[in-house]
Amino acid sequence: MKTQTNGLLATLALGLLLSAPGSLGTVVRAVEEGTPPTSASSPAPTTFPVPTAFPTGGSIKIDGSTSMAAINQSLQKQFVSKFGEAKVELAANGTEKP
Repeated sequence: MKTQTNGLLATLALGLLLSAPGSLGTVVRAVEEGTPPTSASSPAPTTFPVPTAFPTGGSIKIDGSTSMAAINQSLQKQFVSKFGEAKVELAANGTEKP
């Protein structure tokens, strides 16, 4: 009897978890449907055109967390290879905490 009760509790817990909005259920349903899960609080992605020119002698600063340092270095290399005279400054001042 105890095994049957444990099985019912596990089934009930899994059912509640999968049906709760914004939970694992959302992810599971999204995977089943082949669509990425979304959140009501997620802002729309910002898009902008890729520049085709950069002012001679211009500079750009890339600042972010230390975990982004390798990605930022890659961005720096790509930017300089496309716009040879551009000065790209890198910084890793971390993320802001409220």
